Amino acid sequence: MGKNEDCSSDSIEYKRYKMRRDDYWVALLHSERDERHYPTTTTAYDGYDDGNGIVNMKQKLLYLVNVEIQLHQQLRPQQPFTVVCADMEWFGPSISHEVVQILLEVCGIPRIWLDFFDRFLKMPVYYQPGEPIRIRQRGCPMSHSLSFLFAELLLFAMDLYVYRNTQIFNYRLHDDFWFFDSQSENIQKAWQLMCEYADLTGLKLNKEKCGSIKIGDNATAAQSFGDAALPQNHVKWGFLYLQSNGRFTIQNDLLVPYLNEMKERLNGAKSIMAWVTIYNKYVAFFLRNFGKCANVLGTYHTQQTIKAFQYIHQYLFPDAHGNALTVLMQLIVDQFKPITNSSSDLSECWFYWPLTKGGLGLTNVYLEVFAIHIQLEMNAKLETFSTLPIKDKQLYDDLIIHFQSLIKKRSFDLSKQFPDRYLHDDNTFITFDEYIKQREAYMPHWTHVYETLLEITQPALPQPTSIVNKYHLSQRRRRTRNISMNDAYSEWLAYYYGQQLEDTFNQLDFIDSQSLPIGLISTMKASQINWDKGRKVYKRQHSSDTR
Repeated sequence: MGKNEDCSSDSIEYKRYKMRRDDYWVALLHSERDERHYPTTTTAYDGYDDGNGIVNMKQKLLYLVNVEIQLHQQLRPQQPFTVVCADMEWFGPSISHEVVQILLEVCGIPRIWLDFFDRFLKMPVYYQPGEPIRIRQRGCPMSHSLSFLFAELLLFAMDLYVYRNTQIFNYRLHDDFWFFDSQSENIQKAWQLMCEYADLTGLKLNKEKCGSIKIGDNATAAQSFGDAALPQNHVKWGFLYLQSNGRFTIQNDLLVPYLNEMKERLNGAKSIMAWVTIYNKYVAFFLRNFGKCANVLGTYHTQQTIKAFQYIHQYLFPDAHGNALTVLMQLIVDQFKPITNSSSDLSECWFYWPLTKGGLGLTNVYLEVFAIHIQLEMNAKLETFSTLPIKDKQLYDDLIIHFQSLIKKRSFDLSKQFPDRYLHDDNTFITFDEYIKQREAYMPHWTHVYETLLEITQPALPQPTSIVNKYHLSQRRRRTRNISMNDAYSEWLAYYYGQQLEDTFNQLDFIDSQSLPIGLISTMKASQINWDKGRKVYKRQHSSDTR
């Protein structure tokens, strides 16, 4: 799994090893200490994320690729860095029963179990009324533990085959693959071996979702693919393309099929609550596929996200100047004319106030992104890889001073004072160039920055104004620094709309919670939209969403 035996436990090398072992090596299989749940495609828009699920792991992979790119640009700026992504086409239905049996035999599975697994795979299948029952000849049943086992076994063999021959580790989430390295020859060989394995086992790589990019090598922001032997297509993550300057950028053209679908669903909503539910679920879907912000992405990413949502709203609501609130207000006025005559009778704060507190619960996405953006601006003083070479020189100079002082004292037992990696065989001290080659294997200050950049950015909290303090009192809880994203969002709502809410309703807690249909609200929030409607249309146009 890529563990360098000659490294310290607080090194980047060891951190990589732990991530590979814990998060990406046969990641689909459950373990005693970690239970992951993998959503079906129907949950792709519905905010699914249990912290250990595949959605969350894909976010972590985005951060990891960014951190590795930035680390490479600092350590080896003269060498290009190649990133490849790949995906299997119709992987589940393509699994060969014969190959699974061979791999199980290699693993030493007893014959009684081999026979049972074969009967499971060749289960009779009933398709249409009037048609004969057929025996499955290929593929596995969906969402079954044994299917996960067979799928993981088949792809694990490929991971192992590639790694043993190239030392390239496949960061794999089910049948999505990412691998990267500064040695382009190894990357090309890894891709060649993957193609060979796929042909040998009856699998097929999805050409539309395989891509490569060469970063550096005098590259500009313009897109340039990897070497000719690699897939000549974009490296995609959600709605992002990886550019040759090492940055992921949001591609508005990828949004259009989903925006057309969203517009159709909003226009077909049969109630105000249905309209809000559709809007909120799509906003969450877009946010997730833009990538939750981590320290490594910085304010550049939040600025991109804000611009993308401006584009989304302008596309959806051109007649309302891109304002969802204006559209929703007009819908309410049209539907409840006997009660309200104009949108001026409606308070803006009520639309955004949480549903469980008497509001309509419309998501203010700009407020959500703004809280992250503010925190990233406050994090501007965080150390980055670019600041560490100066620290390396200072640490090396201190070591040299200490070494020379020992020489002057004629202390020849230098091995007790310095690790072997600092001394040559003749007890001379290593050069600075030799010293900095140990950055990934032994230097904890590099590891600290590596881990810090991988951290998800926690949202900033608003200033504790009197209205925010009143909000805390109304919620009967104390304010703490480590709160969830939802709680931080609620505080920003109170900060911006609390005074307006109090002026309108005379108090923040303006509705008796006992009077709210909590069960109905919970059901509505947990309900899933029938995403299969119209799915064939936009799948033909693009299928790069984070599922």
